[in-house]
Amino acid sequence: YENTLKSALVDALTGVFNRRYYEDILQNEINRARRRSGLISLCVLDIDNFKHYNDAYGHIEGDKVLITFASVIKKCLRREDIVCRYGGEEFVVIMPDSSAENSYMVMNRISEDLKKEKFYDSKSISFSCGISCYPKDTTDKNELFIKADKAMYIAKANGKNQVCIYGNERRNKIRLEVNWN
Repeated sequence: YENTLKSALVDALTGVFNRRYYEDILQNEINRARRRSGLISLCVLDIDNFKHYNDAYGHIEGDKVLITFASVIKKCLRREDIVCRYGGEEFVVIMPDSSAENSYMVMNRISEDLKKEKFYDSKSISFSCGISCYPKDTTDKNELFIKADKAMYIAKANGKNQVCIYGNERRNKIRLEVNWN
């Protein structure tokens, strides 16, 4: 029974939770945060150029990338953070009691640690990430994902290999004070 339950909730390849678990646990975490007047950051991570890598080096090498990526993510998280493989090369991280800014720092730490990993033919791997925050951005679990996913696509559109916080996408350029006199 325990093996069956585990196989229903854990991704067999990467060893992290799967999308089914994510769908169940996110609402529980939102309910807990609501009771405690807390917050949650939701991070959506997508490996950059994964399809090209997979096509060029094969599925076994692609699987090694996914396994290593999941391992690096887990290594950088707290015990209470939850990492799930959402599908393909996309992962989500639920970070209870973490502001978007704190989650931004953690995602950048994951990015730096991932750069140390070398894959087939000494290739390195990067990812793009979007972050949304409960309750600041929304109180609805589906909308929380949509906003983090939107921020992730903005990160990809801005050149990949970066982290974008939802709502900050208009302010991704440095502002300079100008004196017109």
